[in-house]
Amino acid sequence: MKPQSIADGSKTEKPAPKKQRTISLRLLLTLTFGGLVFLSVATVLGFSVYSNFSNTISLLNQKSVTLLDSMEREIRSETSQAERVIVSLAKSFEEGKFEVDDQDAVRQRLKFILRAVPIIEMIHIYGPNNVKTGVLRQPDGSLTINPLSDSISSHLFSPGPFPEIRTPLWGEPLVINNILFHNVYISLRRGDKVLGTVVASIGRRSINRIIVKLGEANDTTAFVLNNKNEVIAHSNMPEYFRGVPKAKLEDFPDPSLRKITTAEEYGSRKNNMDSPVTIKESGTSMNGLIFLTKKLSGYSSIPYTLGAYFNKHDILDELRRIMMSAMVGFLALVLAVIAAIFLSNKISRPLRDISRIAGKFTRFEIEDIEPLPPSRVSEINEQAMAINSVRTAMSEFSHYVPKSLVKRLVSTGTDATKSVEREVTILFSDIVGFTRMSEHLDAVETANVLNEHFELVCTEIDTCIGTVDKFMGDGIMAYWGAPELDVDHADHAFQAATNIARALKKDNENRANRGIDKLQLRIGIHTGHVVVGNIGGGDRRNFTIIGDAVNVTQRLEQFGKELIGDEEIIILASARAKQAASNRYKFESIGTRELRGREMPISIYAFQPDLD
Repeated sequence: MKPQSIADGSKTEKPAPKKQRTISLRLLLTLTFGGLVFLSVATVLGFSVYSNFSNTISLLNQKSVTLLDSMEREIRSETSQAERVIVSLAKSFEEGKFEVDDQDAVRQRLKFILRAVPIIEMIHIYGPNNVKTGVLRQPDGSLTINPLSDSISSHLFSPGPFPEIRTPLWGEPLVINNILFHNVYISLRRGDKVLGTVVASIGRRSINRIIVKLGEANDTTAFVLNNKNEVIAHSNMPEYFRGVPKAKLEDFPDPSLRKITTAEEYGSRKNNMDSPVTIKESGTSMNGLIFLTKKLSGYSSIPYTLGAYFNKHDILDELRRIMMSAMVGFLALVLAVIAAIFLSNKISRPLRDISRIAGKFTRFEIEDIEPLPPSRVSEINEQAMAINSVRTAMSEFSHYVPKSLVKRLVSTGTDATKSVEREVTILFSDIVGFTRMSEHLDAVETANVLNEHFELVCTEIDTCIGTVDKFMGDGIMAYWGAPELDVDHADHAFQAATNIARALKKDNENRANRGIDKLQLRIGIHTGHVVVGNIGGGDRRNFTIIGDAVNVTQRLEQFGKELIGDEEIIILASARAKQAASNRYKFESIGTRELRGREMPISIYAFQPDLD
């Protein structure tokens, strides 16, 4: 709408928008809470002069339960990785993704698991006809196939009918080659038949690594005892167990821990019998040790004892400070909460919105984030505007890097981009004759053709949880198995290729109806080891994969020039990729061929996608 003219020919100006008045959140909270907190603290300190009582036992109970519960949760969180692995293996077997007697394929799976899950140190699969495949990680990180003799292996799994174990079951700990192993079992089933058993073993290095971490995290000495009062893990002496699976408590070289046998229950009042934690003390009232212990069940028929000990002087001083702070802060907290009720209507709504949207950021649900409205509280208003800016930036950023990588960066930080070696399945695709086709198109038409084609291919790759690495002219490079671990990366790659073939067929039908030339597509698929992570220097880096496997995949795609003919699509796969995939996919042997730029020939297969 044009501005109106007045008699002298000048134009009226729109009034400047009225500046929104805001108040500082710091000032608001200081005026509201400052006086109340000051009054409450002064009152509490005055009453504290006339009151002097102690509840150290209760506080110590609370602290010990919290501490040992957190330690137990950490142990179970670590060991549950082994449970999840064997459940995944059992599911893959039930779905027919591998056979027990295909020992080469089984070894590859087991090797992948040991490389991907550090807590598992040994894993075995037992099948019919005494078929057994196992892999052990040595202290130097190397992997040993079938590391146990038949006589030793029989201790891990007794010959006879396979037991039916539907959920992970921890068996009795076993000493194998002077190493104490904790073993978790599950059945391998097909329908109603139990055809085998998988056993994942956690050894000395993993158990002591967990206990050392617990000791360091909680600034204490952590330990584990079995029912025979033998030490099986100690946070300060993990190297002691290098050649000894366990040690009698009276022989263990920690004089402080040995005092637990003569320690008495703490305080003049005995511990609450309903408490899961036992508290004992040794020495004098201020000099000595406090032992906290709790039963740890599930890893042996008779529960272990999980424990920690502290210097008494340190823990009692800390508990007294906690008690005094709690008494002083209680009334201050009550008054502060009352004041918070009056402010909640003004500040809770935008804070809840910010918290909710921050949660969506951590889950990288950018599409579901709506812009935040402005607020009269300046700090909240600044946060809302900042979050809106970050939302816009992250939305744009996600178009340039893999979404799976962005999600990992949001949740884990820079660790997500560290370079690691990983087995992946790689896919290269390329439009046949696109250079010749583009000669008859202008720049905008060329870009439109490419964008439509890339949208088609990238959609199918994303659906099959693949990562699009880069666009190269009219070609695409993608991979599976990184940055997130994917045991079935080869299956997902071939499923993506199948989906691309179907989508291309439908797209070509539409192009034919519009009188446009059909597109032909070459695809190469190969499985191999690569380095995945940040590649580059200075402030110019790419998250990508490098290695000979990338070159092999690209040569496979280019070799398709000799075979495609008039077909819409040709998909060539290496023997490694075929071997890594399940047997539900169909292949036709092309033979052994030499690829350009490579000295050694490789076996090539034509993948036959099911387009029905």
